[in-house]
Amino acid sequence: MTTRWIQCERINQNDWLDLEKNIKFSLNNNWTNSPSRDAFFISSKQDFLHNNKWNLDYVLQYYGDILGKDIVSNQEIVYKDLPEVEKFKGSKVLIVGAGPTANQSDWDPQDYDFIFSCNHFYLNEKLRGTDVAFALFTTETDFSEENKAFHNYIKSSSTIICFEDRFQPTEREPYQPIKDLYPE
Repeated sequence: MTTRWIQCERINQNDWLDLEKNIKFSLNNNWTNSPSRDAFFISSKQDFLHNNKWNLDYVLQYYGDILGKDIVSNQEIVYKDLPEVEKFKGSKVLIVGAGPTANQSDWDPQDYDFIFSCNHFYLNEKLRGTDVAFALFTTETDFSEENKAFHNYIKSSSTIICFEDRFQPTEREPYQPIKDLYPE
């Protein structure tokens, strides 16, 4: 995967223009009005919990048997009710990918209360020595037992892991074995 820095011009509070490709992108784009690859959200805030195909009832039905139904939800997020998440409120957090920019950018984990990352961060040399407090995984990650680096990391860390998918049944399949292996 290649990371591309883009020069943007802010048009208004929710919209920007990619100056190189002359493409507008917006926080208003969501799965209900745009292709998912162009969308940052599932729906508008107003419709998130109840008025869209992937609403709270759907999430509870889709994931409830795997992750449980003890959840926290608001107009922006649905997540499992974990006391450990409370520590992030009001903190200084760095969200860093695990690709080339993690190595090319000058950042110091000591400047932040917590580091969040995603997918393959446990393979990144700079992140390997960093306490990643929260990580988002998609099915892009190899969860198989053959992926020793992933399992060694999960077994030896206290990272809270989160899963994201596009609500396709095949996307959900890898998560049950992970839940079985790491029930906490």
